[in-house]
Amino acid sequence: MDLKIPSARGDFYFRRLNFLANLISKHRKSIDMKKQTLLLFFLAITALNSYAQIRRTPVKPASDSSITQGSSNIDKKELMKELNLSPEQRTKMKEIRESAQAARQAVTADSTLSNAEKRAKFRLIRKEQNDKVNAILTEEQRTKLEAWRKKNGMKE
Repeated sequence: MDLKIPSARGDFYFRRLNFLANLISKHRKSIDMKKQTLLLFFLAITALNSYAQIRRTPVKPASDSSITQGSSNIDKKELMKELNLSPEQRTKMKEIRESAQAARQAVTADSTLSNAEKRAKFRLIRKEQNDKVNAILTEEQRTKLEAWRKKNGMKE
């Protein structure tokens, strides 16, 4: 009895299963049919599970495109150094970031909104946040921020 299982590039587990199936078929007289079927089924499941575990690929985490959420802390620190913000600008930026975070949390907690409505509100919050940030920056700082956003694939 030769099993015709697609070998997926001669995979080790399928060859082993085929060998065991041939071995069982040679000694068929000593093993009754129910035991033979059960053993074959068990071996097939074990081989397929082993094969599936080997083929797993890691899942990449989703990234957010918001300037305050999506970039890593290192990138944000680098950006803040590059923008050379005054202490007053830093304070205002923190307030803007915290108010936007509170608004996002309120939208997330609102169970009456559909997903599409939530996405629209998130876009509006991000736009308002970006407008407020642009209002406190100088022209040179805005230019640097826009260049940084383009470099990092951020949405406006």
